[in-house]
Amino acid sequence: MAIKCIKKEHTLHEDGYVTVCDFVCDTEDDVAKLPKCCTNSKALVVDTGDVYMVNASCNWVKFGG
Repeated sequence: MAIKCIKKEHTLHEDGYVTVCDFVCDTEDDVAKLPKCCTNSKALVVDTGDVYMVNASCNWVKFGG
């Protein structure tokens, strides 16, 4: 079980600068351990190939699910 941030960028938003992050996780269980992030942050789960994204409510949700 491991999580790695592979990209972090600061983006200008109407409320100021926000940080968008991309992560790689070993398992689905790791998704629950991801930090709160800004909308459009992404996480790839290696075991399943699933992609998760942060929605407008700041929750990690399975993309396309």
